Formats: sequence, structure tokens, C-alpha cells
Amino acid sequence: MDRNSQGTFERVVWFAFAASAAMLVAVTTLGAVMLLRTLSSKDEVIFKLGNDLYAMERLRIDAEREAREVRTWMLTRDPSEREAIRGVQRELDRSLRTLQRQVTDEETRRLLQQVIAAEHTYRSALASQLDTNGPRTSAEMVDAFEANVGPERAALDGAIEALVGRQRQAVSDAIRASEDDAREALTVLISAAALSALAALALGILLTRAMRTQARQRRELEENVERVAQANQDLEAFAGRLSHDLKNMLAPAVLATSRLKRAGERLGSEAAAVARLESSLQRTLRAMEGLLAFSRAGQPADPLARSNAHRVLEGVLEEIQPLRMEVGAEVEVSVHGPVEVRCAPALLHVVLANLLNNALKYLAGHPVRRVKVRIDGGPEWVTMTIHDTGPGIAPEHRERVFEAFYRPPGQTIAGTGIGLATVKRIVDAHGGRIELRSGPGRGSTFTVILHSAADGYAAMPSETGAPRPH
Repeated sequence: MDRNSQGTFERVVWFAFAASAAMLVAVTTLGAVMLLRTLSSKDEVIFKLGNDLYAMERLRIDAEREAREVRTWMLTRDPSEREAIRGVQRELDRSLRTLQRQVTDEETRRLLQQVIAAEHTYRSALASQLDTNGPRTSAEMVDAFEANVGPERAALDGAIEALVGRQRQAVSDAIRASEDDAREALTVLISAAALSALAALALGILLTRAMRTQARQRRELEENVERVAQANQDLEAFAGRLSHDLKNMLAPAVLATSRLKRAGERLGSEAAAVARLESSLQRTLRAMEGLLAFSRAGQPADPLARSNAHRVLEGVLEEIQPLRMEVGAEVEVSVHGPVEVRCAPALLHVVLANLLNNALKYLAGHPVRRVKVRIDGGPEWVTMTIHDTGPGIAPEHRERVFEAFYRPPGQTIAGTGIGLATVKRIVDAHGGRIELRSGPGRGSTFTVILHSAADGYAAMPSETGAPRPH
């Protein structure tokens, strides 16, 4: 798994873990709310049923009091007992009216109507019995009551008992249903919380493993990068030593060809061979010098190094004079402002020489052969722009021209492919930037931006929002 895939996987696992934790909290909270609502709703039902049951029990008690008051009257024949009977009957009526307002269940209302009807029948029979004239003993009164009123009284008691029994059963059923609902809600809550916790735990384990894997891969990557960096350093050092040694070994051959050329006509037909040998040796020396410069370009910049870009440019122009004459190109130079840069003169010479050599090489055979060099100095940055009227660079190659040893397909101009790579390494090592604007038939413009030798550190023009140099 590459680093991007690993990072994506880690973010997905983190998101899933957070979602599981959030789901655990949400499910627990929602379950608790639902449980409380269920219990509250059931409590309301039970409370209402309990109030109805209380009113029915009160009705039963009032009916029993009425029966007791009637028996007392039959035994004592006290006129005050008649008033007590009427008082109990009024309370009984109030209880019946209260129940009529409270009761909503159809079956309970039906039983209540039976109680009201039985009470009406009983009260009519009782009034008839109480209004019977004639002297009778208490025993005769009781016998007459049992014979004439007893059945209606029994029917009333039965109706009240049926009503109360029905309500007791309703309360019992409501309590049982409430307990069942509470147990079910609690079971669902515990199950959901357990599942969420297990999911969060599983994702946590997966995330831990993923993080350990990523940490191991990161360590391995860092070790590999360190090994590659060390190998690159060793390779650059080897290339530098090799190019230096080869250059020293070629120096006597170059000196010998120079002496042979001074022999002039004495060489006869061998003069052309000597000229070719000298040209070949010069190309080899330039290749060695380029390789040596490339190997040194990536070294850390000397913070105390300073150079004058104009003076360095003059030295480069003198160096490339033979190539300029060979190509027949015109070089225009303009310098503006202080152009001291934070770069060693030798390295800045490599930068400008590579860019100018590159520009001149590609002008050969073009109707307009011109190179414009402009240096603009400032308190923070020095900008060096080199524009040529050459063939330009196709868009598909512009991104790769700074890669080491890259040469566009079909390229016929001699070169090693490390000149622009060397320039970029030097510029990057000094905290600068190099830009390229080019297109087929429009020439190429290379812009190098380096720190001015003024004190302080400034952000890149593109970073501060200031316009980039052109």
C-alpha cells in the first residue's frame, strides 16, 4: 500500500471510528430518551386508570355506606337516619357523575351504565320500601327489605363489583405492559449500545494496526530515503572525483594537440586529424566540467558567499565569445540596480554560462539569432532573465528540461543533458527559483531569482503577492 492509499485508509478508519463513537452516544441517548418517554407515557396511563379505580372504589364505599344507613334506619326507625341515607345518596350521585366524566374506555362505560341503571332500580325499590306505612317490627322490616329490595341491592353490588374488577384488571394490564415495554426498550438500548461499542472497539483495533503499519512503513521509507540520499552523495562524490581525475588526465593530451597545431604546415595531411582530436578532447573536457559542476551543485550554499552578477556575466560573455562568433548571434545586455547576490562567483558563473551556452547552441541556422540578458537588482531579490530567439520548447517537454540527463526525442544538438539540471540544483540550494516560458517558434525565456546580498530574508515575489519578474 503506497503512502497516499495508506493515508486515505487511515482517514477512512478514523472517520468510521468517530462515526461509531458518535453512533454509540447517539444510540445511548436516543434509547434513554425513548425509555423515559415510554415510562412517562405508561405512567400517565397508569395514573389515569388509578384515578378511575379510586373513584370506583369510592363509589363502592358510598354504596356500602348507603346499605348500612338503611339497615340502621330499619332497626332504629330514627327519622334522622332518613336524612343520613339521603346524604349518602348525594355522595353516591357525585361519584357516579365523576366517573361519567373520567371514563373513556367503551367497555368500562358500558359497565358504568349498568351500575347507574342498577342504582336507579335499587333506589326506586328502596324508596318504595321506606314509604310503606303501617306498624311493623324491625324483624318484619328486615324481612320485607330482603324480599323487596334485596335482589336490587345484590344487582347493584354485582354491577359495582364488575366495574371495579374491570378497572383493577385494566390497571394490572397497564402495569404489566409498562414493565414489558420498559424491558424491551432497555434490551434494545443495551443491544444497540453493545453493538456500537463492539464496532468502535473493532475499528479502534483496526485503526491501531493501521497506524502501526503506517509507522513501520514510514520508518522503512525514511531508512530507504536515507540510504538513497547516502548513495546519491556517494555517487556524486565519485562522479566528482572521476571527472576531476579524467580532466587532469586529459590535460596533457589537450596541451599536446595545441603544440601540434602550432606546427602549422609541417603537419601536412595530419593537420585535419589533429584538429578533430582537439575538438574531441575539448568536448570531453566540457563534459567532465559539466559533470563536476553537477556533482557540486547540490552541496549546501555558503551563507557568507557574495558575488556581483554583472561582473560574473562579463566573465561568462568573454568565455562564450568563440561560440557566439561561430553561431553569428547578437547578445544584448542590460543591468539595472544593485546586483550583488548571495551566491559564490564560481557557482553563479556555472548558472549563467549554462543558460547562455544553451541559448546560443539552439540559435544555429535560425534567421534571427539574438540573446537578451537582463539583470534587475533590488534590496531583496536579484532577477536574471535570458531570452533567446531559438526554436522554443514544446509544452510536453517543458516540465522535464530540468531533469538530469533528459534530452527531448530527436534532439541533434550536442550536449550531456545535465546543464539545466545543474542550474536548477544550484538555484534551489541557494533558496532561489528558476522559471521557464517557452513555446515552439517563440524562443525561450529563463528567469533566475536569487537572494540579494542585502541583509534580511524576504519571501519570494510570488509568495508576497508582488508581480513576478518578466
